[in-house]
Amino acid sequence: MTKLYDKISQALRDNEGVLRIGKLKDAVDYQKSVDSFRRELKAWTEADSCPIRFEVSGYIAYGDTDFSEWSKKHRGRGKLTDYTVLRVWSRAGGQCQFPGCTKDLTEDPLTKSVGNFAQIAHIVAASPDGPRGCEDLSQRLGDKFENLMLLCYPHHRLIDTDVDQYSVEVLNDMKRRHEDRLDAFLASTDAYETHMVLISGVIRGQPTRIVQAEAARALSPRFANNRVLEVDLTNALPEETDDLYWRSGAEILKKRLRQALEPRPNERLDHLSVFALAAIPLLVLAGRLIGDKRRAELYQNQRDLNSWSWFEEVESADTTIELVRPETIAKDRTAVLALSFSQDVDIDQVRATVGGDIDLYVMRAAEPSYNWLKHRVQLDAFRKKYLQIQDELERKYGKTRTLHVFAAVPAPVAIEIGRSLHPKVAPELVVYDYIDGLYVRGLVIPKDISSVP
Repeated sequence: MTKLYDKISQALRDNEGVLRIGKLKDAVDYQKSVDSFRRELKAWTEADSCPIRFEVSGYIAYGDTDFSEWSKKHRGRGKLTDYTVLRVWSRAGGQCQFPGCTKDLTEDPLTKSVGNFAQIAHIVAASPDGPRGCEDLSQRLGDKFENLMLLCYPHHRLIDTDVDQYSVEVLNDMKRRHEDRLDAFLASTDAYETHMVLISGVIRGQPTRIVQAEAARALSPRFANNRVLEVDLTNALPEETDDLYWRSGAEILKKRLRQALEPRPNERLDHLSVFALAAIPLLVLAGRLIGDKRRAELYQNQRDLNSWSWFEEVESADTTIELVRPETIAKDRTAVLALSFSQDVDIDQVRATVGGDIDLYVMRAAEPSYNWLKHRVQLDAFRKKYLQIQDELERKYGKTRTLHVFAAVPAPVAIEIGRSLHPKVAPELVVYDYIDGLYVRGLVIPKDISSVP
């Protein structure tokens, strides 16, 4: 802009301060129509104390023969270079740099339509009269990368409306912290690729739905591979009251999950991130099929927050797990494991369902609740205690024992029940589900997973 103002100034000097617009346009070699050039000049001249003025006809410009000082003060912002725009986008990771926002600015969050939803904001305005503008800094920093932030529209408007709260120092700190976090993420050894596994089924007659975008937000510092491994059972199974429900469920789950976990050419499935909502017996089977040889992270749906992210305040995590063993053990009695984490398992009903004499093991959270599982360390604590019980069962009952499992547990715990089965000492599992106030026999998960129907 400054160069253009300088050319206009020179053209007016050459013509003693008066010049027709057409001639002025030609003099500055401006590639627009006369009317367009006139409208743009008029917009400039309406700014504060511009030395150029128009006659009523609008086609003759006149004014001071030198207004270079004014042009420097009111030069406005020029067009950013492609390199500068690319650098701003790259260093922001395509996200809003306002703390706590991190919106993906390549997608509309409501319609999911793809596009450019970003605004490039100036920390120090390009004009001294703009937000946080300064006579010296506006000219010196202008459209340099160091003076630019990537923001969503609401936060761009916010920082330019409340300049007292969002000072130059505050915005520079925002920009620095966001870029530092991105650098740390890319340098982190934990920032590896993961494949999302989405398993959705039917719970108490209601189909579940896992929103991929919500699940993906829980992955940080990992990032998701473009191929999502999705196993949707919501429309694949008969009614829960149908005698074929569990057998059909096992067959379909085994087929679809194994297909999903089969790597494509030149693809590596080094790590899985598992998000699941389905009946407990099917989740236990899914865990058995996934196994523990491949690294995997299990995620809990925090329903109250519409989030899949783990809570970070480890100090508040309740990892207390009570273990009650049978007073005496007999190899001719049925071994039963009751898991009370989401709510208490009805022990009397368990005894009536299994029938006969049982050896009852009870694992229980200190305070069972649907909101019990909030921290990774709680899942780790369960796994440790569960492996301990497996070793104990093998020592006391031998390797051929069948274990009946009644589980009131969150989905990740159910998957861990199947996933953490030790291949050498694991018992055969008979997993029950709770339907309409009654425990019903669900799936039998054998020691040899290949023998699952």
